[in-house]
Parts: sequence; structure tokens; C-alpha cells
Amino acid sequence: MARSLAVLGVTEHHWLDRPDGGCADADPEAAIDRLAELIDQVRPDTVLTFAPDGLTGHPDHRTVSAWTTTAFRRAAPAQARLLYTAVERGWADRWWAVNERLGVYLDMQPDPVPSDQLAVDLTLTGTALDRKVQALRAQTTQTAGLVAELGLTGYTEWVASEFFVPAFSVAAPNGS
Repeated sequence: MARSLAVLGVTEHHWLDRPDGGCADADPEAAIDRLAELIDQVRPDTVLTFAPDGLTGHPDHRTVSAWTTTAFRRAAPAQARLLYTAVERGWADRWWAVNERLGVYLDMQPDPVPSDQLAVDLTLTGTALDRKVQALRAQTTQTAGLVAELGLTGYTEWVASEFFVPAFSVAAPNGS
């Protein structure tokens, strides 16, 4: 992650010191309090996080979503918005077979969102896309297998787009 941040030129970041794969077992209040403190300090107009289902179903992603949502509700400025990751319907149609083959979605598949329900629909090109791919590839344990499987061109196309929906228009898992 540090290498990825360096590629992107990020010089201010805060680690939560939680082990990869162990977020669900960590004390949620300590993480929520730290995130709320950061939100209060930074006063962001937008916070991005995973959807409640973690997008892929990963337990760490689900946990981070819950922590971030609670911290946002506690500390965000009134005008701020919280956005959750989403899978856009056209992207899903194009990439579903690849996602299935690679086992991207663990125990669930997110419901694709129609493009008119997105708060952010971003497809990078050129230098911005090259930089994103370079940053992702800096996390070799997360991406090397995907790049080998898809080829660099296929991987680049696969990660070019990002989609977000307003958080409070999304139902939490199990209706909670």
C-alpha cells in the first residue's frame, strides 16, 4: 500500500494498524473513533468506502464499510456525502464472465446498478489510467495474478472504471 500511495503522490495518510484479513476481529469502537477523529479533522465534502456488502463480499471490506459509515454519521460535516462502491450494469455485463472465472466475488454477487443511479461514473484514460494501473500493480500480492491472467491490456480495461452510489440510498445487508 505504501508503494501505491507513493505512485499516486499521496503524502498524507493514516494507518489504522489492523492486520490484513483481521479487521472483522478487531475492536470496532477503536477503529470507528479513529475514523471519526480523522473525518472531524479533515472535514471532507466526500468520503468513499465499500458498500455494506464489501462489493466483493470480503469480510475486511464489509467491516471497513461499517466502520466508515458509523464514523461518517458521527463526525461528517452536514453537507458531506458518503459514497459506496457499486457495480454498474454495463460494466457488469461486459466483465461478468471474467469476474466469475477469477472468483472476484466471494459469497455473493452485487446487484448491478443502472447508470442513472450512480453518483460517480468515472472511466479513466491516458496518463490517469496509466498511473492508476501502476499504483495497483505496486500491490503485487493483490494484482500480479490478475495481470498474469488478463494480460496488462485486459487488466487495464478491467480497472479503468469506478462507480459509486449515495450511501444512504443503499440498503444494508439483511435489511439492517
